[in-house]
Amino acid sequence: MQIVSVAGTTETGVIDPIDKVQEVLAGFSRQDGLDIWHHIDAAYGGFACSLLHQEKRLKLDAQIESSLKAMANANSITLDPHKFGYVPYFLRRISYERSAYLHSLVICSSLSREA
Repeated sequence: MQIVSVAGTTETGVIDPIDKVQEVLAGFSRQDGLDIWHHIDAAYGGFACSLLHQEKRLKLDAQIESSLKAMANANSITLDPHKFGYVPYFLRRISYERSAYLHSLVICSSLSREA
């Protein structure tokens, strides 16, 4: 079983309350021994995490900041650098939290190949 949270929808930039989702999943784990995979689709908003580590930065809404910080506890995260990272379209990244899984997998779509 898996829960998917979104860190920045493409259309409106809305970020799910990832910290609250993590709390619920931790409760299931503690009470029932049920470990549910938490994946975060951070294709658009994942790069906003870089704003958390700047000495001089814009003030973020407290809920958004808490959600972005909670991404560190996810089992896997996807990023699409072309959306907010200003790199070519065909680059994507998925990262896994546990060493038993691939640490990182970079996927290049068919757009990167010559026809």
